[in-house]
Parts: sequence; structure tokens; C-alpha cells
Amino acid sequence: MLSVVGHFLWRPLNLFVFDRVGILKFFVPLRPNNHSPTIEKMAKKKKNTDPVFERLKQEMPEDLKKKLEEEGINSMEDMFLYFVAMGYDPVKITTPPEDGKGNEDFNPADYAIDKGSEMDEIRNMLLEEDDEEFEDVYKMPDVLLIEGECKEYHIRVKLNNAPVKIWRELLVPSNVSLELLALLLIEAMGWNNSHLHQFRKGDVLFKSTEDLQASRDFIGFGMPRMIHDANQISLGNVLKEKGDRMKFEYDFGDSWEHEVWVKGIREYEKDEEPEAVLVKGAGACPPDDCGGVWGYEELLNIRQKKRKKKEEKEMLEWFGIDHYFDPCFFGQELAEEAIEDIWRFVKDEPWKYNQ
Repeated sequence: MLSVVGHFLWRPLNLFVFDRVGILKFFVPLRPNNHSPTIEKMAKKKKNTDPVFERLKQEMPEDLKKKLEEEGINSMEDMFLYFVAMGYDPVKITTPPEDGKGNEDFNPADYAIDKGSEMDEIRNMLLEEDDEEFEDVYKMPDVLLIEGECKEYHIRVKLNNAPVKIWRELLVPSNVSLELLALLLIEAMGWNNSHLHQFRKGDVLFKSTEDLQASRDFIGFGMPRMIHDANQISLGNVLKEKGDRMKFEYDFGDSWEHEVWVKGIREYEKDEEPEAVLVKGAGACPPDDCGGVWGYEELLNIRQKKRKKKEEKEMLEWFGIDHYFDPCFFGQELAEEAIEDIWRFVKDEPWKYNQ
């Protein structure tokens, strides 16, 4: 499907891609349900007519034209950014098709129009169903809940060694799989969920299925560890009593280590439906890939400087830390919405239990 976009995007956007790599890094992490306003703003900045785009648009059925208008797509450049924001590989969608190589008269719009099946695939890319997007956006685990006893756990997660206090508190059912718990913690904290993660209690590791096999062959810190699938074990199986603790590590490169512990446990009332809820929190989540807690501390120190070097300004801009950034601020409403969205999916997928 990606090659289809390349049939008509590669030539007009080739220079754009390779001259504006920084822009791509900004758009790739955007989630589908958040990208439209951004694309719309960009479209308003550029009102020049794009002849290639207009030619392609003339051949589009009405439903595709309506979708383009809704998303504020007015040029081939806008369409490219839209697909990048949707998560498509920017290199693949700008690779020219084989029949266009060496042909100076090749017109990518002609190619897309002439190939009826390609137009159908363009339709699929533009008109993806929200339900299909959701699981990919949040990277839902294979197993959501583990059958067995279920109590309400009041848990607290804290980012260790952070330069400012960064923590969250949640109410979660004790039968959530550790992999689902990891997703809830990642969204509550505000991470991009673009790196591997693991739980650790003593010398026992709990990893995602994708990372499990490689880890079983690894001996860390000179001592063997027991490794389990986080999809097959519940929170209540690991933390059994109030005060029990474990570690949660996100991104093995930056090594963001969190402390997770149980503040309280209560029995659900009769007919009470278990759910995951974000209670409160403090501190902004550091940007991904900034070098761990020490790299984040350095960024905050640079931010406080009255006179900054050019490269320091560029670094702050790259990580989204501007004059208005408040490291102590926690955007609770957005985090609450993410947790609610995830739990809504859990309730709609009762078959995703460990049997």
C-alpha cells in the first residue's frame, strides 16, 4: 500500500523530504486522532495551487474529495505530511515506482489515475476506520486481563532520580496483565510508547512477548535472571499486599526507571464494574530520547540560562522545551482521556483473556 503513494508523491516531494528531516521527526510520533488540526494549520499557510494535486483530485470520487477537505489537504505536500502523521514510512512513500525510473515525462498523478486498483488503496489509506487505528495507536497487548480474583489496587508510580517530582496514581483491577499495566503506566506518565519496557521484582523480569525470547538468552550484570511473559501474569500475582513494590523500566537506552507500589487494596462492591482510573499526578513527562534523567536535567539547566548558544537553542526546540515549558506541570485531563480510551477498549474486548 505504501508503494502506491510513491507513485504520485515521490517527485514533487523528494526535495522536501531530504531537506526537512527535522519536520519529519516532529510529525511521525503524532497519533491519528490528533493529526488533523496540525495538517489543517499547515494547509492554511500554503494556498498556492498544486497542479499535480489538482489533477489527481479531479479523478477522485466524491467521498475522497470530502475527506481531503475535512483534513485540510490542499497539496501533494499536505497529503504527504498527512500520511507521515498517520505513521507511514516517509522514505517508502517517496520512493519512485520502477516504471517511472529514467522517464523524464513520467507523471506520478497520471500513474495513480491510470491504475484503478491504486485509487482503491488510496481510498483505504484516507478512510481508515477508527477501530482499526485504535489498537495500533495504543499498541494493545495480546492479553488484557487474567482470569481469577479481582480487587481494586491503588497504585503509585514515580520516576526515579528525576530532577523534579514526577509521579502518578491510578486505580486498576488486580487482574490486569502486566503488559496492560505497562501500557496504562506509559500513557499515564506521558511517554510515546516507542521503546521496549520491562518490570523487575528482585531478580525476576517480566517482559513483553516480543522481547522475551532474546532476553531469555541474556545474562545481565553477571547473574542469571528468571524471565516471564508479562502477557501471562497479572498485577495481583506479583504485588499481593499493600506496600509491595517493583520496578518498571521504559526505554533500555535512556533507562527511565520507575518505582511502582501498592498504596491500598479494597474489595469491589457487589455489581461494581472494575475499571482503570487516573487519580492524580505531578510533573511533566520528560521528552523521549533525551538521554535519561541526566540528559533531561541538562535540558532543564540549559532552559534556565539567560544566554544560550545556537546549538543549545536548537536542542531545546528539538525536544519541545520552550520558554513556556513547565517541568512541574501535569496535563491530567489528557492523561485521563488516554486511560479512559484504553479501558473502553478493554471492556469492548472481553475475549482478550488468558485462557
